Amino acid sequence: MKCEVCFNEFEPKNTLQKFCSQVCRRKSLTVRNSIKRSVKRKILFSQIEKVKKCLVCDKEFEIRQQFRKQKYCSEQCSKRAERLFGKKRQTDLDYKNRTRYGGNQFNVLERDNYTCQICENTNQLVIHHKDLSGQSDNPNNDMDNLITLCRRCHINIHRNLI
Repeated sequence: MKCEVCFNEFEPKNTLQKFCSQVCRRKSLTVRNSIKRSVKRKILFSQIEKVKKCLVCDKEFEIRQQFRKQKYCSEQCSKRAERLFGKKRQTDLDYKNRTRYGGNQFNVLERDNYTCQICENTNQLVIHHKDLSGQSDNPNNDMDNLITLCRRCHINIHRNLI
């Protein structure tokens, strides 16, 4: 009998044996499973919405299958988001924007031109509550109470160095 993977002749031990070795059997399963996975991915991709909104600039963009988890419209926005937020998870960013800043996080960053208002740094930016109500249960999320700072200046404010 011939192996279905390598086509070598072999003597089967029973009538159901199709492969000459465990290696050929695993290769067959790997190929079969990868085909199943690719079909499943195509089905899942057909079910999701193909137009997304960029998390940095709010511009709408169309996604392709190989980039179905894409969050930003361009490489520029992706780098800008990494510079602004580091490598934080999107769920953390959504929570902070919605709960800790009342949905004003991106508005404050835009208003302050994505720069620290003390040292004019543009890396590792955070939003600071001027009245220090950010950690309380009811933070004051008015635009007048929020300011953009770099991480270093933010730490120094909380240490009362500035």
